[in-house]
Amino acid sequence: MINLREGLEVYRDRPVHLSWKVPAFLNNDWLALRLVQYCEDMGADRPFDMVYGAPHCIWAGGRPSSYTKEMTKDQLEAYFSAYERHGITVALTFSRLGIDKNMVKDPYGNLILSVAEKHNAQAIVADDRLARKIRNDYPHMRLIASYDRTVTTLAARGFSDETQYYKQAFGLYDEVVLRCEYALDDALINELPKELLGKCEVLVNQMCVPNCTVCEKHIRGIEDWAFGSRKDVPCPPCYHLKDVGDPARRLERNVLLSNKRINELAAMGMGRFKIGGRNAPPQKFVDLFVDYIFEPTGAITVLKTGLVGELGMLQRKYPGFMQYNLPDGI
Repeated sequence: MINLREGLEVYRDRPVHLSWKVPAFLNNDWLALRLVQYCEDMGADRPFDMVYGAPHCIWAGGRPSSYTKEMTKDQLEAYFSAYERHGITVALTFSRLGIDKNMVKDPYGNLILSVAEKHNAQAIVADDRLARKIRNDYPHMRLIASYDRTVTTLAARGFSDETQYYKQAFGLYDEVVLRCEYALDDALINELPKELLGKCEVLVNQMCVPNCTVCEKHIRGIEDWAFGSRKDVPCPPCYHLKDVGDPARRLERNVLLSNKRINELAAMGMGRFKIGGRNAPPQKFVDLFVDYIFEPTGAITVLKTGLVGELGMLQRKYPGFMQYNLPDGI
């Protein structure tokens, strides 16, 4: 146990408990689980309830996992179990946009699902064909309509009838990820019944510009890169680098949620929040927790230095030790 000095805060003050989903699974597992260990030793609640990511497989969406090799059943069991022991749920990012009828039969994807279901994992999905397959074959898994599904569908219809889109999505999915623009607009967010708002999630640190009309082109470009043979070229960059790379433009054109806005949404009945940042380097990954979950001037000021230093020491001592390795004793 760690004796925490009386009065030293651990977490940010929030109006209610928030459920955080963080970009750790098969990317930054060592740091995430070591942080959980520290919090348990301090007698504090766990800092997050869910991690997201996926093994590199034909259904995986978004930026690819750091762990690129095909995993055995025993390896999958080890990773799911490591989080389950701490009461943390894994959400698989099976959010690839273009999945045909033959792809849903993929043996490796189905192996992952068979292990995941035993550990109460969830699936974040963009393609309804895959969602229906999971609903039929793995009925105990919760389905989340992904951010990519939301933004590509709504961009194609000019961002019209947005509230109706969310209501319809609940016909197939258990949870839905909102557009950040919707969550920032009081008039829009109040159109959703409170019982549905409690099943919605929002990404707090989305880097894109408001109402992006080329989101599908960018997402499919990342998918083509992730599953293509050209690994000698960089992943396709954002089409709005002129805006997101310039501080003045960025301050004017963004969909970032401040901690004040997060508290306002929590008071309205929304309790699910997601932090983006898959494949973030160690210091940046820890800083994401400082930005949104921990009290920045509290215990994390000590932990963030210790965590990054401990990982660096292991990597120097054991060549090949990766950020996605599991900590000893997990």
